[in-house]
Amino acid sequence: MSKNLNYISLFSSAWVGCFWFKEEWFQCIATNELLEKRLEIQKLNNKCKSKSWYILWDIREKEVKDALYKEVWDKHINVIIATPPCQGISVANHKKQRNK
Repeated sequence: MSKNLNYISLFSSAWVGCFWFKEEWFQCIATNELLEKRLEIQKLNNKCKSKSWYILWDIREKEVKDALYKEVWDKHINVIIATPPCQGISVANHKKQRNK
């Protein structure tokens, strides 16, 4: 497979959903995660080459959107991976009674 394929990753937690892309020579050029501990696991796994490509915090915030935009603006994106949490089992919604 070509080594010139790029992707961005949104809500990818500890990176399990993106693992195949790295194995197939895709390059992660930006990743976003709400929880710092999950982003730290991505860093330990060398998901992205550049430190600026790891973007922490809520993607709905303007500064987070701006940071993502800055990283991807002049790059060709082949794939956008978005794996938001299941609302019923997310630790962010542990008090809601869904998906029993």
